[in-house]
Amino acid sequence: MAKIIKKIVRVVLIIAAVLIMVPLILFLLLQAPRIQTWTVSRLANAVSAKTGAEISIGRVSYSLWHEIVLDDLLFRDLNGDTLLAVRKVDLRIREIRPSHQLYKFGTIDIHEPDFRMIQDTSGIMNLTAYLRSLKSDRERDSTKGIDIRFADIDLLDGSYTLSNMSDTVGVVPGSVNFRNMHIGNINGKVRDLRVIPDSVSMVIRGLAFQEAGGFLSRSLDVNMAVAGSSLLFREVDILTDSSAVLAEKILLMPREEDSWKDFINDVRIDFQFNNSIVNASDISFFVRPLAGISEKVSFSGRVTGTVAEMKGKNIRIDYETSTRLRFDFDVSGLPEINESYLFISFTDMKTRASDIEQFTIPGRKPVRLPVVAHDMGLITYKGSFTGFTTDFVSFGRLTTERGAFDTDLSLRPDGGNTFGFRGSLRTSGVDLGYITRNSKLFGGLWMHADVDGSMKSFRHLSANINGVIDSVEINSYLFRNISVSGKYADRIWDGSVEVSEPNIKMSLLGRFDLEKSKPEFDFTMNLANADLHALNLIEKDSVFRATALVTANFRGNSTENLEGDLRLINSTLNNSNGKLNIYDLLVSSEIVSGEPHLRLRSDFADADIRGQYTIDAIKRSVSSMTADLFPSRFKKPETPKGEQPAEAMFSLEARIKRTDKQIGRASCRERV
Repeated sequence: MAKIIKKIVRVVLIIAAVLIMVPLILFLLLQAPRIQTWTVSRLANAVSAKTGAEISIGRVSYSLWHEIVLDDLLFRDLNGDTLLAVRKVDLRIREIRPSHQLYKFGTIDIHEPDFRMIQDTSGIMNLTAYLRSLKSDRERDSTKGIDIRFADIDLLDGSYTLSNMSDTVGVVPGSVNFRNMHIGNINGKVRDLRVIPDSVSMVIRGLAFQEAGGFLSRSLDVNMAVAGSSLLFREVDILTDSSAVLAEKILLMPREEDSWKDFINDVRIDFQFNNSIVNASDISFFVRPLAGISEKVSFSGRVTGTVAEMKGKNIRIDYETSTRLRFDFDVSGLPEINESYLFISFTDMKTRASDIEQFTIPGRKPVRLPVVAHDMGLITYKGSFTGFTTDFVSFGRLTTERGAFDTDLSLRPDGGNTFGFRGSLRTSGVDLGYITRNSKLFGGLWMHADVDGSMKSFRHLSANINGVIDSVEINSYLFRNISVSGKYADRIWDGSVEVSEPNIKMSLLGRFDLEKSKPEFDFTMNLANADLHALNLIEKDSVFRATALVTANFRGNSTENLEGDLRLINSTLNNSNGKLNIYDLLVSSEIVSGEPHLRLRSDFADADIRGQYTIDAIKRSVSSMTADLFPSRFKKPETPKGEQPAEAMFSLEARIKRTDKQIGRASCRERV
């Protein structure tokens, strides 16, 4: 019994010695550089045999804790070009099962990796060709497929190249060329990298890099996958010096494997952005027309389709304090923007003139909008733009703090900050009192009109207008049914106005020039009927009507520089005191030797006024004179308490030619 026990103990000791010595001998052998290099080379050759790509390793070292250090690792694609080159790799092996084509690695430090995705002239990318070879091997043996996994990778000072062999542009400073993109200074972490026969997937965290064109990323988080020919990025979080972009997904999906050679037409995109803040200086790397602009906007929304046929849904853009854009769009024809057909549907658009002026474009003067644009306050628009950038239609409703405008306009940008417009315009509740700074005289405006004109730099407006003022409040009276036809150009109106309602019937034809320092007026007015009391022009006499034919041609903005003529023909004034017929009355004004001269000629009186005067002074003097001459008919003018009579120095010469039977004939002279 004792002998049997001794034999069992001896066998156990021998087995234990073998179990200890064999791994020890293997470990000691593996410490020899030649043995390590030979072992890893065999492993690399096995992987190369499966992938069809060349793998070479400069030097290998191995530790007892399954840690391998690889120096000068080179992975070539099927064309023999570099796909991946690494100066040094520190990795820990978790599991290697060549019979099952399973390779699992733990923590890996990759020093100076250089990853290159190159598209040849036929449109095939090297990584796509490599994945296709893995897939074909799997199809030949459907029960097996290579599976390479990396749990945790630290990238140190790496680089990445996405190159198209057909590109002739190369690196462009200030721009990202997606056909020849070079990214350097890559530092970050990669988690759960997995390579299977038809795809590569990974989780990237804290990735910092700089593109050769100048774009700089401080931190990038993304879940990335290369599936077949598609590039798929999900849960994207990019942080730069001036932007923070969050994207649920950024997908680039070519229709066919060779579709990358026609990115504009054959690569489908699907971008979903969430609550991102971006500076135009960062966007300019991808959209060259924005170069030099440094403005921040907040945005979100989804963009799908191809570059040539692009659609946007639920787009949100916020800028400055008041500008808010909510819209969908459909663009066909990019990247040639001037030849692209646009459809933009604004569900909500808000802005202020101050926000628009805040936006600056390098090399151009700051935008300065006219005062009336600031008067509009918060501007809201709901509607659509349809057509080309050179000729499109605006259909919608523009609401401001001073009224609303409904538009159905065709807009035609003509270059030089000028655009033409044509169509229909309807206004509602426009506050003319606030716009003209005269709320006592003007109130609201409602009108509809057909317009055809142009505007330059939002300051110089010229338009032919044909329409109807449905209602407008002037002097606390609401005028209705006013027909308007003519041309307006920079505060100059040349056309006709017709009013037809119970209290006034009038037609006006002429030219009003308010642009010059001395306004000019040249018009003819036929006043068929006017109830001056109902129109709030006469307060004391409730029965005061007038008819008149008026012609005028004068200029000036005060009695000191007034020059021209005003004539009344076959006119009638009818009030509670009686009726006055004016068959011909001419009022003319001129400057003689630097002194104003006002002349009145009529069939009942003539008068000349010379000197410095005002209308109030003339009115007061005439009232005083007539009260002295005819005390039974006229009263002396009274000066309200606290007010001073209008001061003037002028001479008045008047001759009464026709009066009624009570007044008789008289002539007089008076100097004031």
